[in-house]
Formats: sequence, C-alpha cells, structure tokens
Amino acid sequence: MPEITSLTALGGVSSPSFDNTPAQVAAESAAAGNGVYVPPGTYRDTRAYFGLNGRYFGEGHTVDAIGNKRARFVSTITSRPALGTPAAYDGMFNGDWSGCHFPMFHRVTGANTAWNTNGAYNQFRELSAVMVQMRNESGYGGTDANGGAGVCAVSVDVSNVSPQPNYTGCFWAGGVIGMKATVGNNDCLSNNAVGIYTGMVGTNVSGVYLNPIEINLADYGNECAAIGAVFNFTRENASGQYQNSFWAAFRPNSAGSKDCDVAFAPVGKWKYALDLTMAAISSGAIVAKANQRVYLNAQQGGQFCAAPGASYVEYNSTARKIVLSVEGKLYQFGEDGNLYLPAGGGVYVGGTKVA
Repeated sequence: MPEITSLTALGGVSSPSFDNTPAQVAAESAAAGNGVYVPPGTYRDTRAYFGLNGRYFGEGHTVDAIGNKRARFVSTITSRPALGTPAAYDGMFNGDWSGCHFPMFHRVTGANTAWNTNGAYNQFRELSAVMVQMRNESGYGGTDANGGAGVCAVSVDVSNVSPQPNYTGCFWAGGVIGMKATVGNNDCLSNNAVGIYTGMVGTNVSGVYLNPIEINLADYGNECAAIGAVFNFTRENASGQYQNSFWAAFRPNSAGSKDCDVAFAPVGKWKYALDLTMAAISSGAIVAKANQRVYLNAQQGGQFCAAPGASYVEYNSTARKIVLSVEGKLYQFGEDGNLYLPAGGGVYVGGTKVA
C-alpha cells in the first residue's frame, strides 16, 4: 500500500484565513497520483472551484477562493490515461486508474451461491457489490407547489463544458462470457443473462405515486436536439435455434390480476405521437389481434382515456369482416367481397348517390 500523503504534513492548516495553496501543490506533487489525505477541518486555498490537480480524499473539506466547499472526494485527470482492455474482461484494470476513487472488482462464485427457487426470478441483495439502503422519515413528499421534496439515495450531477464529447453521468456495461449447462428446454428467456438496470418499486400503503424512472430534458431557450431514450440494437443472428429468441425495443408487461390503464400515453404538445417513416419494416407497421379496436374519437379525462367513443376500426373474427364504426353506424367489409352499409346508407361519387 502506498504511503499516505497528508495535507497537514505538507503545511496545510484548517483556518478560514490561512492560504493552503502552497501546501496543496506540494502535497499533489508528493502524492504522485496516489491521493492527498485531507484531515477533518476546512482548508482554504486561492484556486478556483475546479482548480485542484490530483486526487483528494478524507473527512475534511478544501474550500475554493470564494468560499465554496469542494467534495470530500476530489479527482482531476489532466492527461489521457493508459487504457485497459475491457472487451477481455480480465484486462479491464490494466489501464491507469489513478484518477478513479473506487475501482472495484466483485466476484460471485460457487455452485449454489446464486440460486433459483421454484423457477422464480430472484434478486439477492446480499450478492451485490454495493448496497445502499435509504429511508426518508422527514414527513415531506408532495406538499409543496413544485410536487414534493426530492430525496435521492444516489445523486449524480454532470456538467459538460467541452464542445462535443460523449459525457455521461453513469455508464453501465454488461456481457456474457460463459454459460452453465441449461436445465429443461432451450428457452433463452427463462431469466435475463445480463441486466444493466433491474429494479423493483412497490408500496405498503395506499395513496402514493410510483415513478421508478423520470427523465427531464430542457433547452432553457437554446437550440438543441433531445431524445428521451435511445436503444441501439445490433442483431446478426436470427437462426431461431432457441425458443423465444425475439428482440423487442420496448415491452410493457402487465402481470397483475387487474388491468393497467395505458401502456403508452404521451402528454403535452407533439407533432406526431408515432413516427415510423425512418424504420425499415419488413412485416407490418402496426399489428393487432382480431377484435382489437382502434378508437378514433376518444375523450381524455384525468390521466388517461375517459371514454373511447363509438367510432373505431376492428376486424370482427366472428363475422369475418373489417368493421368501421362511425358513432355507432357500422360500415362492414366482408371476406365474401361485399360491402355492408347501415340502414339508410348509400354510396356517393362526386356528391351523387350511385347506390
């Protein structure tokens, strides 16, 4: 283990009037990338908020030239680090990780360490690399004009001042590098092999709003582009070797005994709710089962459709007809080649009734 370089050992003093800049510069040089330990206290310097060079950690705070406290863990990377070989997995840490506070490797092994009970999908928190449990007992949550207090177990704030890099708050990567012998059939959807994000949100009380994922995008008056979520797929094998080896970009799954209200519900101003013009669709743009209707005059109420109305299109499998309902009047196109009109209806061409 490298020797710890303490800020106070190089002349640092916890005092609102003492300038710790020379001590910090000396400590950064002495630490040689291994980090500067900041003892309890507040250590003022004359550099800007982002002016530290190197890695700092400890119970104390460094304070910038105008009095803003920096985080207790500070790291600065000023040159391109040597890279590992993440594609090889065992070469991930061959690179230069001196600017990273918490590089970790977590291994779960043993035949029965991670087990399956009765074919159920299980989550064992005790096998986690990092476990955070948080409990909010403040009494706040939805009482102010802005929709409630925001309390986070993990908060990530990202600021980008470079022209055009790919800069993300969180990056997750997963891959399958081996597989144990399977039991039963070749159903590759029995459980997910790798999950980037898997969560469970529930409630033990009534009258709450469950919202596991919320993404807020705003241009603040500046011209920019925005896409709420992008899923990039690269499929090179569609041999059908395994059962259920389908690919789906988005799949809401309602598994309870009661109907959920809406699977997809845009709110606010949109030019188009669904745009398929950029897709290369090989089979059908929209696929529906028999007797599933598309309503054309629904009424909104509350958070979703209050009344679907009486205008719709469907394929009636019993009558074997495509049915167009206009406020209850049925126009039917039968498989027998006939067009069935409602009583009193007619066929007009250019405003003239021809049948």
